[in-house]
Amino acid sequence: MTAPSADIGPDGSTPALSHQHYVDLVVGVVADRGPVGRSDIAEVLEDQLPADLTDEQKRIKVQNLIQEARKSGRIVNRGSRRRPAWVSSAPSATAGKIHK
Repeated sequence: MTAPSADIGPDGSTPALSHQHYVDLVVGVVADRGPVGRSDIAEVLEDQLPADLTDEQKRIKVQNLIQEARKSGRIVNRGSRRRPAWVSSAPSATAGKIHK
């Protein structure tokens, strides 16, 4: 996934990415890597999240992004509450096909 082009401000900053962009990144990580935990998702998003957030704020942001993706039906937890295993809820290309 490529980063959206953005104008660079006079202080060298770029506009924040949209919330939906981060949700899409979470769904993409889950779809690409199979069953993943929150820490796996956080590791991938680490460089994508705004640098001015503290580690605790980043942890909460990732948690909220995962929950939003879950509530929208785009990912599901196939693990337990203690050890979640997030997977994509999108049907695979071979789902429902009969192999001969």
